[in-house]
Amino acid sequence: MNARLKLGCPYEWGATGPNRYDCSGLVNYAFRQVGVVVTRTTSTLCIEGERVFLTNIKRGDLIFFVSGEYPNRNISHVGIALTDYDNGDFKFIHASAGNGCVVVSHFTDSNYQKTYGGARRIISCE
Repeated sequence: MNARLKLGCPYEWGATGPNRYDCSGLVNYAFRQVGVVVTRTTSTLCIEGERVFLTNIKRGDLIFFVSGEYPNRNISHVGIALTDYDNGDFKFIHASAGNGCVVVSHFTDSNYQKTYGGARRIISCE
């Protein structure tokens, strides 16, 4: 996806580009580049498209993460899968507040497995 062109661009909450992004702003940019219009916020993106089980994640799927303590956990972050799920891992691109920029991460990095909140398929990238 064209999101890779934005690797290293600074993170800024609420930003939609062209040189700064928040997580859902990056998703909006990438999908617009292929002619697909999606909603603007993580909380609305998480109900678009069709639900995908973790082991069925494919390139182009949206990956969601939660924050907060149970039972008050909320979807708060989104990325785009760059690779298919394989043996417990996959790569995804996201605008990361923690890293301060657009980065590629592995699902097995950091806390991502513990904060995984689901996946949605808007388009097929096969």
